[in-house]
Parts: sequence; C-alpha cells; structure tokens
Amino acid sequence: MKLKSFEEKLKYGREFEDKFSKWLMNKNWFVTPKYLFAGKGAPLLIGKNEKYAIPDIDAAKEGKRIWFECKRKNRMKKYPATGYPFAHHTNYKKIQEITGDKVFIIFEDNTKQLEYYGNYIDELDKNVFSDNFYFDGKRHIVFNYPKAFIPIKIK
Repeated sequence: MKLKSFEEKLKYGREFEDKFSKWLMNKNWFVTPKYLFAGKGAPLLIGKNEKYAIPDIDAAKEGKRIWFECKRKNRMKKYPATGYPFAHHTNYKKIQEITGDKVFIIFEDNTKQLEYYGNYIDELDKNVFSDNFYFDGKRHIVFNYPKAFIPIKIK
C-alpha cells in the first residue's frame, strides 16, 4: 500500500496504535496514547536546552512503566531485516535515558501474512544489521529479522 499524503500516513499509523493500545488494556495495562495530546506534530519531552518526541504509547501496570513505539511497515525485500530512521532510534534511546523507563519497539508487518514482533531498544542494539541504510533521503538503522525480535500474538 503506497500512502500519499501526510494525513494518510498519520491515519494508517494511528490505526495500529489504537489496536495495540486496546490489546494492552485487555492485558490490564493503563495506556496514554501520545496522539491524544498532539494537535500538530508530536508531543515532546522538553528540557532546558533540548526536546525529544516521545514514543507512541506510555503504558503502566503494577508499578512498571514502558514506552511503546508502534511501527506499521513490512520488512525489507532484499535483506532479512527491518528498521526505521536512525534519528528516531537515537531519540528513543535518549527518552529511555532521561525517564529511566524502557522503550519497546513493536512492528505490524504484512510481508507474507500479518504478524507482530518487537523488542526493547537495548536488545535491538545487539542485533543491528546496518545503521547506515538510506531510504527516502534519510539514514536508517535496520535489525536482523527474525533474530532481533520477539513474536507477539495480538488478536
């Protein structure tokens, strides 16, 4: 599916964020989807001299808090890997460092059949396929598939 406008891309991503948020709530997590607070642009974690876009979902359960970043995309065709812009990766790592709460990246992938997989950003860092791929004029980091990921059953 080729999405054209920014609004189409936003809607497409938000559909997965909603689906994943509902799945978390059914597992007794409390969630705060970030888009509830964003009119335009992403909500930010703002400091004196720096600011960082927060991941899609802030979730908490039984004294544990996790940031979830939802990616709705297919794996690469030529390589056993998938990923996202490198700048986003460094942003997620900084959010984790500042808050002390882990960041988990989850993918919805329809390459062969609909599947879900993900992992904590620290674990993804152990399974980097390349941090120097360029797509759409942006540097990307990509991770070994399936080695880097935990399968997730979402219904």
